[in-house]
Amino acid sequence: MIPLSSARLVSLSELMNTIPSKNQLKKLLKTFTCPSNEDVERFLYQNAVKFEKTGLARTYIWLGKLEEKPKVLAYFTIALKAIHLDEKILRAIESLVSKEKLEEVLNDLLKGFPLGEQNKQIAVYLIGQVGKIPQVEKLKGYLVKVALAKIEEASKIVGGKIVILDIAEPEKSKKLLSLYRELGFKELYKYQHKGKEFLRLYRKLP
Repeated sequence: MIPLSSARLVSLSELMNTIPSKNQLKKLLKTFTCPSNEDVERFLYQNAVKFEKTGLARTYIWLGKLEEKPKVLAYFTIALKAIHLDEKILRAIESLVSKEKLEEVLNDLLKGFPLGEQNKQIAVYLIGQVGKIPQVEKLKGYLVKVALAKIEEASKIVGGKIVILDIAEPEKSKKLLSLYRELGFKELYKYQHKGKEFLRLYRKLP
């Protein structure tokens, strides 16, 4: 197994600046494989560069070698996102966390401000994609911990206290949910997207 300590963490922006050829960059990104999650593969191949250019997201990559050839070993993507606390979302939260805990969750999200018209939209940080190649050692949440560290750096500059991430088909991902709970994430609500169920989790920053 390959330890990530042997790899270099770089931003996709840095790679875009140092690799002048679009084809070379595309070839490098395609060295990443994640058979267990095609969505993670697809994002890196098709959307990461576009999102980087438009400022919609920032991607960080562990760049290493496999059989003496450069290879993307792991990566994560972070972004800013707005959550609209409309009636539909509030009902979804209440159905998951119970009415008794709804006030506690809203207090986490709104930091003590009342749920008035002005507070129905909140800005959060999103950990959008997280993945590694099969040859990399088991990391026990390390990728998410590094993503959280990057977000904490941003939070100190621009503010923001809430981080969210999503789990696809949570009934099939109980080990992953358990891991995220250990990292301080709590269930927020479930939603459907393109025929799949997702569980949204949230975590307060220090």
